[in-house]
Amino acid sequence: MSIVRDAARLLGLGLFGTGLAVTAFSQMPGNSFDRIRRKDFFGLIPNWKFFAPIPAIDDHEVFHRIRGEDGTWQDWQRTSPPMPRRLAHLVWFPGRRADKGVFDHASELAQLAATADPTELVLSSSYLVVAATVRRRVGELRPVPAHQFAIIKHAGSDESVTPEVVLLSPAFESHPGTAMREAVPSRAKE
Repeated sequence: MSIVRDAARLLGLGLFGTGLAVTAFSQMPGNSFDRIRRKDFFGLIPNWKFFAPIPAIDDHEVFHRIRGEDGTWQDWQRTSPPMPRRLAHLVWFPGRRADKGVFDHASELAQLAATADPTELVLSSSYLVVAATVRRRVGELRPVPAHQFAIIKHAGSDESVTPEVVLLSPAFESHPGTAMREAVPSRAKE
């Protein structure tokens, strides 16, 4: 019985060692080990090459401001400020997905703002998602006469780089039916 147990243990260690070696070699730069992955029909060899060839160097963030009853605009505020992290967030943090979604849409809007026609931009799914997110956030605070949002490009924690306005939305009036009529944004560079 101990011979069978020893053989099973050796076989298990051999399979584990082989899998670990194949996984390690398949992560090497270059394409020399990709032929091994092509023969992996069940997807057992992970691909942990995380880094893009051209990494992102800018962050895009959504800011909004509110026009008060007296007609003056308040200061710009982050639409999705970072939430304080708790220990439980190491395991479960579903709110992070919503923040990531807004970040991704803001990044796509920044790219579209440079190339797309303003009318086409307003009809893009990213514009509609960001506008709805801002509208929901502003509505959580209190009823306001109007609000506006902007996509800001900044270098993250590098404060030596001046933030840049990439997209500035029109003022969205709170009266029913006016928001989409005024929805053509201005380009920040014009």
